[in-house]
Order: sequence, then C-alpha cells, then structure tokens
Amino acid sequence: FIPTNWTDYADTLPIVVFALIALSFIAKKIFTRNLILQIVSILSVLLIGLTLEHMPQLNNSLPYVFILLLLVSITVYFSKINKKASTCFKTASLIFFLSLSARILDISLCSYLPSGTHFIWHILNAIMGYYIILGISALYRENKN
Repeated sequence: FIPTNWTDYADTLPIVVFALIALSFIAKKIFTRNLILQIVSILSVLLIGLTLEHMPQLNNSLPYVFILLLLVSITVYFSKINKKASTCFKTASLIFFLSLSARILDISLCSYLPSGTHFIWHILNAIMGYYIILGISALYRENKN
C-alpha cells in the first residue's frame, strides 16, 4: 500500500497522542511539584519529535528512535527509585526496539514478504503500550518496589 496523508495521520497520530499522555504522567513523577518543568519537558519532546518527523532517514522513523531513547532514559531514571516501574519500562523498551526494527525494515522486506512487516509494528506497539501503562501504574502505587 502507498501511504496517503490521511493514512499517515491515522498511523502516527494515535501513537503520538499516547506517547504525550504517557509522558505527562511520567513527567509528573519526575518533576514533582514543578509544573513548569513538566510542561517544558513535554513540549520539548513534542518539538524534537516534530523536527525529526521531517527527516526521511530510517524509513521516516527518527521520531520513534527518539522516543525509544527517551523510554530507555526513563527506564534508567526509575531503576533505583521504582524497580517495578523500571522493569515495565525496560520490557516496553525491548518490545519497542523490535517494533521499530519491523517498521524500519518494512520497505526493504516488502519485495520478499508481500504483507511487509508494518503490521508487526502495530501489534508490538499495542503490547508496548500495555507495558508502559503497567509502568505508569507502578509509579502511582503506594508500594514502590
């Protein structure tokens, strides 16, 4: 399939909205009691992502590479503060790495696999989202470890 503007938005907009909502919950835990830093961090991530969106490298996946790096950083940040959340974010990072690999390789593999690998991107993103929700839930529970 050849993407059109509306299919591109249908493909990316839900992921971006989910990432921004998840980031807002995570930023609230990182920058407790500092609403300005929470807002600045979310807007910074959005601006970096929008800038990377215009770069065609890696099958237009640079914004997602940035999100993966951000997710790994969040995993490391919470590794000593909240082990349960960190474990969930680590699992989400590994799944997102596999998901992103399927997205990046999709164009190259389409000539060998008629269905491509883009569907794997969507399936793994759903699973990754589940682990992010588990991680956020662990951040907001009373028992941290």
